[in-house]
Amino acid sequence: MISEQQLSPSLAKDISLDGQGQSVHKQLCRLLQRELVPVHMELIDQSDQHGGNRQETHFKLILVSNRFSGMRLVQRHQFVYQLAQEFIGNPIHALAMHLFTVVEWQTDPSVAAAPSCLGGSHAHKR
Repeated sequence: MISEQQLSPSLAKDISLDGQGQSVHKQLCRLLQRELVPVHMELIDQSDQHGGNRQETHFKLILVSNRFSGMRLVQRHQFVYQLAQEFIGNPIHALAMHLFTVVEWQTDPSVAAAPSCLGGSHAHKR
C-alpha cells in the first residue's frame, strides 16, 4: 500500500478548490501531471463507447513516468488509484491503465486494445 507521505500534501485541497467547474478530464490530467511528472501521458475519454448518454465515466490512461521505477505493475496501479480516489466510483466508473517506466516505454511503446464493452451487468442479456 502507498503511504500518505508519498502523496503531495496539498492534493486534497487542490482537488476540492482548483477543480471547481473544470471537466473531470482536465482535473485528472492536472493531478497526474503534478504528482507523476509524466514523460508521456494520454488520458482518453471512452465514455461514448459504453452506451447511453455517459460523459466522463470511462477513461483509458497511458502514462510513462520515472516515478514508476522500482514499482511492480500492481503497485503502480495502486498508486494511481490512490491519487485518483476522489474521482473513482463517481464520476469515473472505469479507468483502464497502461503504466510504464521510461525504459519500458522506450523498449516497447505498444498498448493493447481495449475489449469491447458488454454493457456491464447487462452482458448476460445479449
